[in-house]
Amino acid sequence: SAFDTIYIGGGTPSVLASGQVAALLAAVHRNFSIAADAEITLEVNPHDGDPDWFRDLRTLGINRLHLGAQSFAPDDLIFLGRRHRVPDIYRTVENIIKAGFTNFGLDLIYGLPGQEPAAWKKTLAAALALLPPHLSCYQLSAETGTPLDGDLRRGLFNLPDEETSLAFFLETSSLLTTANYRHYEVSNFALYPERFSQHNQKYWGHKPYLGLGPSAHSFRNGRRWWNCRSIINYLTAWQEEKLPRDGEEILGSDELRLEAIFLGLRTAAGIDLSAFRETFHNDLMISHRRIIDALIANGFLQHADNRLFPTVRGMAVADRLALLF
Repeated sequence: SAFDTIYIGGGTPSVLASGQVAALLAAVHRNFSIAADAEITLEVNPHDGDPDWFRDLRTLGINRLHLGAQSFAPDDLIFLGRRHRVPDIYRTVENIIKAGFTNFGLDLIYGLPGQEPAAWKKTLAAALALLPPHLSCYQLSAETGTPLDGDLRRGLFNLPDEETSLAFFLETSSLLTTANYRHYEVSNFALYPERFSQHNQKYWGHKPYLGLGPSAHSFRNGRRWWNCRSIINYLTAWQEEKLPRDGEEILGSDELRLEAIFLGLRTAAGIDLSAFRETFHNDLMISHRRIIDALIANGFLQHADNRLFPTVRGMAVADRLALLF
């Protein structure tokens, strides 16, 4: 069947000239069947792109953009090592809208060292003033091996404690839902369902996906595989007509069941209990009734319309909830 989403990201694809994006998409269309109404997303750094470039993207069929704004506080952008500055965000959003894009989102990061709630609210207010159809709000994390992780290990800064992180999460959800955004996944908000990320919902829904490029992951029929991280090794493998694969895993029924719970509890839609029972031959309302009743009583889960889904407080600890099943 045809692919109905394409996501160009995992780096900074906005450094590409429009001609290079055209060549990339032409190669995709040559080698794969793509649905006529496919959601085609490209990640953009606010430092990149002029009005002509954005207009070219529209002509090429790109219909969704995701902007790595991160913050509207100048000091935050410096701390995060970003190339762009706050005026770049406004300029880029203006170019996006002028080019005719109606589907775009902003990435924002909270929980920076010493960040006050009032400062985060200012960033949210600045983002909301731009009326983005989609917002992704992530808590700062220091990935192993990154300069940020090195600074954290050397004690140059501290990340917020659990109580502070929860307060940021709940306040973010409250402010954005009050502004009519739907909190449809732990970190993601959209003005209406048509602006939910169709691509990301494939990950959360255990749908098949194909990843191309260094470090890219793929999933199909219970098998997950991933490519090598090194760009040199990746290119060398293709030159030698080998797959640039670095590893794979076969998920058994128990592992798939646990992943379905883990992923389902990250979303507002939650777990369709009938579909779960049919797929895994497991009625959660029987096998885990005591745990589910306790989580409902404590305000972490809800059960309605044959679905089990997290409350906002449940979303905040979704990963831990899944470990109870």
